[in-house]
Amino acid sequence: MRLKVDLREIPLQKNFADEKWLQANAQRSKCWTASRSTFVLGPMEPATIDAVPANYQGAEVDWDLQPEDNNGATLEPYPFRRDPLEISILARRIPKRRYADDLDLQKALAQAPYFGQKFTLRAGDTKMRARVAGR
Repeated sequence: MRLKVDLREIPLQKNFADEKWLQANAQRSKCWTASRSTFVLGPMEPATIDAVPANYQGAEVDWDLQPEDNNGATLEPYPFRRDPLEISILARRIPKRRYADDLDLQKALAQAPYFGQKFTLRAGDTKMRARVAGR
């Protein structure tokens, strides 16, 4: 609520306080969080993130995330201005072993140092994929 009030007081950012914009941006944030787990939870698998807001009028798209070599992936439709986009996600590694209980796991996680895991995100090539599929 405070963010809305603060945004409304700044003329150039007034539109960002609109409820439709806030809801769309919150949903985009949730979708990005869901796609982030695709990157960091082991070998990357193809994934689809459903119902990502495409604009502020209610249109939605499904993100298609496809792995590439060297910690890379393609994304369709690609929503970013920069292509490729280098991203870094903070991660921690814990030993792969059986933990006695939640407290044991939490202790190992708390002691594990953070490190930046780098990834490269590129626009997918819809035209090329359509040609290959249509052979």
